[in-house]
Amino acid sequence: MVVGGKPHVVLRLRKLGNRFVRYGPEYLLACVGFSTYMGLPMILGSLSEWRGYTDQQLGLIASALMFGLFLGSVLTSWLIPYSSYRARVGLACTVGLVSNVFAALTADFVVFLPLLLIGSIAGGVCYSSAVAKLAADESAVEGFSFLLAVIVVVGSLEIAFLPLISGLLMDVGVLMVLGIAYLCPLLLLFRQPGSRSLAGSTENTELQWVRVSTDSHRLVPLLCLVTIVAYFLSASSFWAYAERMGNIAQLSSASIGATLSLANMATLAACLVATSLSRSFSQYTMLVITMLATTLVFLLLAVKVTPVFYILGVIIFFQAWAMASIYQFSTLSLLDSSGRYVALIPGAQGVGQAAGPFLSALVLGTEANYAAMLLFNCLFLVFALMTYIGIVMFNGKYSA
Repeated sequence: MVVGGKPHVVLRLRKLGNRFVRYGPEYLLACVGFSTYMGLPMILGSLSEWRGYTDQQLGLIASALMFGLFLGSVLTSWLIPYSSYRARVGLACTVGLVSNVFAALTADFVVFLPLLLIGSIAGGVCYSSAVAKLAADESAVEGFSFLLAVIVVVGSLEIAFLPLISGLLMDVGVLMVLGIAYLCPLLLLFRQPGSRSLAGSTENTELQWVRVSTDSHRLVPLLCLVTIVAYFLSASSFWAYAERMGNIAQLSSASIGATLSLANMATLAACLVATSLSRSFSQYTMLVITMLATTLVFLLLAVKVTPVFYILGVIIFFQAWAMASIYQFSTLSLLDSSGRYVALIPGAQGVGQAAGPFLSALVLGTEANYAAMLLFNCLFLVFALMTYIGIVMFNGKYSA
């Protein structure tokens, strides 16, 4: 396809390149802030190997890291009206750097755990601030699509390299790398021109499917946050038990691992087409389709888990999860000109990701099978879907 005498692909790549130049520091900041979550299994493995921490201690560390991201999200939402982007991020990067370096040099677990919590809070502030900044862009769908793609790539690299770093430099090296990583966005931050206000963004009418004044309808962005919790709750439940369901499908460990890795990397395709699909079919329509697709995957696997159903279900699930996340985040950004609700997105993600496996474990603890667990999680998907439909019907304005 040729547009204006130039191949469409070339124009698309040039546009992505311009976006990366413009928002590169924000993408880097988000990845650094989210790094403890992306590399959590490797971090815990390194601490177990080199420090000999027990499962209970590792559980406390994981909880501290996840809770810190949530606190950082809430703190960012509160700080946005009272602080500049540069000051907030600069302080968070400094705290993240110092706390991780000191944690690497600390042997006492009683001191080590609070240092990790402080560093995780700083990471949450970085990630939430980057998300809020990207939400202020006129093309939020494209911004979040690119962000998710970058996180997938960086997360894959982190999973690959952290074990190597641990083998060469022990746990100290892992924590040092996580701390020093904050230097990258910190240095780029002060090379940027003054950042624009989060509240001064221009809405993109091409992507906007509902117009809401957050001053008069504060309930609407809050409902969007609740639906993010509900969707991530169900998605994280499936992710937590995806390997076990692969065993039920009588697949080998190697086949399960290959399927999950392939499906995870395939989300890059979903990120690349999310913007085009939202423009072709409307953001609202695509959000409904992706949520329906997730629900159908759960229902299909609840009926029967076969190798074919499992592989197809996992691949479709990852695509739907990626695209639903993009559309949910960009939808909230259109409803929130202040950026305060958008800054709570990582917190909403964290609540859903923590609650999902916990609630599913309770369901399975009643001697129910995985089919019952999947049907249970379908309830949250239906709730999220009906809530979005209700928001659109309530406002009565969405693009075709």
